[in-house]
Amino acid sequence: MAKFIFRLDKIHVNNVRDKDFDRDVVMFGVQVGLNRFGPLTGDIFGTVRSGATALFSGPNALTPSGGADKWEIGPIEIGEADEVTIVYSVINTGNLPAPLSPKDQAEMGAAVFGAVVSAIDPIVGIAATVIGEFLSGLVHERHCEGPVLVERENFTGAQLLSDLAAAGGTELHLVRAHLTVPSPAECGHPPDTDVEFSIIRARAESTPSAAQGRNLIQSNFGFQGNFELVVPLGNHLAHYFRDNDAPGLPWHGPFVFFDSTSHSKPGGGVAPMPVKPTAVSLLQSNFVTPGNLELIVRLSPTLGEDKLVFFFRDAAGWHGPFDIVADGKPIAGVTGF
Repeated sequence: MAKFIFRLDKIHVNNVRDKDFDRDVVMFGVQVGLNRFGPLTGDIFGTVRSGATALFSGPNALTPSGGADKWEIGPIEIGEADEVTIVYSVINTGNLPAPLSPKDQAEMGAAVFGAVVSAIDPIVGIAATVIGEFLSGLVHERHCEGPVLVERENFTGAQLLSDLAAAGGTELHLVRAHLTVPSPAECGHPPDTDVEFSIIRARAESTPSAAQGRNLIQSNFGFQGNFELVVPLGNHLAHYFRDNDAPGLPWHGPFVFFDSTSHSKPGGGVAPMPVKPTAVSLLQSNFVTPGNLELIVRLSPTLGEDKLVFFFRDAAGWHGPFDIVADGKPIAGVTGF
């Protein structure tokens, strides 16, 4: 499973539907299997003339109506076998006596999305019927209101992963140029529109530490999130990881970062009792970005009390061991961990 974000980026109107200008409502929605997300809607252009461009992402981007702060849907968890449908439309409401309210925009957008996402072709005719029925209750004499564009695109989760990998692994930017739909002859030129949208693979989030295993966790390194494993190997500690973004999900390691024999004679003094790492507990914290690995290790001497020490891993690598001191005293005499 991977998580994806679907983002509307830009619309450029080459030709409006009406002779002079449109007042356009935009809709953008996604369905995964039987689950629908959105749609987002908005009367985003005001008065639109041929040649107009609207930006939906980046600086000075427009926002949808209804409280959403950006034209993004997700992240959505999608499996390789899942069917994914993206629907987007632009609808001219220019002959209405007043712009549609956000409530009417949302209701019309939901009606068009619901009809198109599961319809058998031709989807433009189906959408035009739904739009006509909706607008007929708002205006008595209709002229050039109706679809400027209606598009439906189908993918599988496996196709999204493959297309994203071919595009670099993180973001797939799609451009659909010169999208047209039929319109009445009295309305002038048929509408012609360019649309740009993106499919983004969301970076994995670190699992809350309470739900993580003792020495195996899923981190947020990479986009799917790598598996991270730390184990004692005799007198050593070793780190392994599985690359969950690579074909075949390969494991890498061991990366040895601690040897208890190298800590036997600090300062050249009398050698302390030999110790071995015998248990570990690993998690990923929210210290720094994307989050350090934090490790508690039980060190067991040949003779005497076991104690706990601390390691952490940041961008520079592993650091430690550090004694864990609670209220001025090291944590020693450990019998279970």
